[in-house]
Amino acid sequence: MTSQLTLGWRLRPGAGNVTERRHLDFLVDGQSLFVTLQAGDYDLIGRLGWEGHAEDTAAIEQLLLQTPSPISDGRHMLFVCPECGDLGCGALTVQIAATSDGIIWRDFAHENNYDPDMTERERFRPVGPFIFAAEQYAEALRRRGA
Repeated sequence: MTSQLTLGWRLRPGAGNVTERRHLDFLVDGQSLFVTLQAGDYDLIGRLGWEGHAEDTAAIEQLLLQTPSPISDGRHMLFVCPECGDLGCGALTVQIAATSDGIIWRDFAHENNYDPDMTERERFRPVGPFIFAAEQYAEALRRRGA
């Protein structure tokens, strides 16, 4: 079964040393992946929509598999640190593959780039895999929640 990807705006409230961030959530068949993956439990935000056009363009090219992921094993960040976006602070990631069926998101995890023993996968095993029609997937990302 093919899923539908859309993007929707969310707001991370700011206060004290916490920066307010307006960011994009990934919606799969209308359901918030931010909520499904409990990204708020990790104080993470969507990778898109908050850093600016150039950063979004680079992230979209990676999610479209046009450029390599910055993560050594090829995984892709979906939700990142709201202050810096760095994998070192921890991120919710996914394995993305292009197949004849479309674009597949599977094997969600919370990880960082310095301690593989801190990678959390078991919690996310029930999520996905999601298969997206390649054209609809690309269009959703290029629109960036506009």
